Amino acid sequence: MKGRKKQLSDDAEKLNFSLTPEEQLVLHVIRVRRKKHLPQRSGQSQIVADALWKLLLEEEKVPREYITRLSEVEAEVSDSESKPKIKEFPNKER
Repeated sequence: MKGRKKQLSDDAEKLNFSLTPEEQLVLHVIRVRRKKHLPQRSGQSQIVADALWKLLLEEEKVPREYITRLSEVEAEVSDSESKPKIKEFPNKER
């Protein structure tokens, strides 16, 4: 018996958020409708991610490429911060 195919990216981070009963109903309606025509994108995480991208691109008018560049810069910064800051001192001979 095969399990469900993994649908989330390896770098996805678990977040907690709260929804009102009406917002939960909206999410449920979207999930049911998507299962018919987008079964691979019908999970709660995928729906929220798609909604965030739609909001950013259409309402906030921020291009996807800008976010890609920001994430690359953030990755570079976190890589440089994760390197150990060890200073080596030369051995003094007595």
